[in-house]
Amino acid sequence: MMNHEINPATLSEKVESTNVGYHRYLEKKNHHSLFCFMEGKHDSDYYLGIIRSICGDDCITIACGNKSNVLDVYSNVFQVDHTRYKLAFFVDKDFDDSVNNPNIFETDCYSIENYYCSQEAFKRILKYGLGIPEDADYWQDVIDFYLMQFEQFHHTVDLFNSFCSLLHKYERDHNVVFKLNLCNSFPSDLATVNVNCCSKTYTLQSLLDKYGIGGDVMSKAEVDTECVRLWALNPFKVFRGKFEIDMLLRLLNYLIADANNHPQTRIIKKKVSMSLNGSSIMADLAQYADIPDSLRAYLGKWSKAA
Repeated sequence: MMNHEINPATLSEKVESTNVGYHRYLEKKNHHSLFCFMEGKHDSDYYLGIIRSICGDDCITIACGNKSNVLDVYSNVFQVDHTRYKLAFFVDKDFDDSVNNPNIFETDCYSIENYYCSQEAFKRILKYGLGIPEDADYWQDVIDFYLMQFEQFHHTVDLFNSFCSLLHKYERDHNVVFKLNLCNSFPSDLATVNVNCCSKTYTLQSLLDKYGIGGDVMSKAEVDTECVRLWALNPFKVFRGKFEIDMLLRLLNYLIADANNHPQTRIIKKKVSMSLNGSSIMADLAQYADIPDSLRAYLGKWSKAA
């Protein structure tokens, strides 16, 4: 059997053969680098610092464009090259069945964006990003405000998440694909999503109509049952991550503006200096995001301390 090395030429051929939409070529063959194949161009904002802290600086991140492309690259390069090169693969769980492969790291929540939005991550943002000590007399008030806002938000988007979850299941079971073309923010024609103002204006029927999906794909009873299931699993973990982090951005910007402009009524009782925007939020807040034990364990095989 012919051996194939992972170098700029062979990797590019393999990547091109799997129809990857976004990737970069390796500049030179390197026997020591850890090659990290990820979904999107911003995934390294979350992963790179963690990888470097555990595995060292000698790593190369390769954005493959989407989850399917990462899995395609894995199927093309792993068996051939993993005994001679260090190859790591990172994918989001999404609403899919688990990939169930120890050679691939898969998030234990919907996506890496969800790791930014948990209560523990929010507390780290408050403490280290905004400089609010845990013994501040308004500390719990800020936490309660965060929980209240996300409770309202989750009740606004729960039907949509249930709809998407069932749609994914239908796609897998019937080998079809529905293109929803979702943006990072929740669709503005379906709901009002903002701090102190979250309300849905959509129904299951309006979703089916909007996306041109037949009523035989799912019933209201199925959606209601799926909604209960997702709530039981914790919306912070299983709802679509890009919507979650967009709500976090809105909430943090509200708190920052409130702290700096409303001294008599502000929730945070001091001025803060943090500045955030949507294009860099994953990089700006990466140091505060959750790191699951499963990710540490996955990277441990290439630990610089090993």
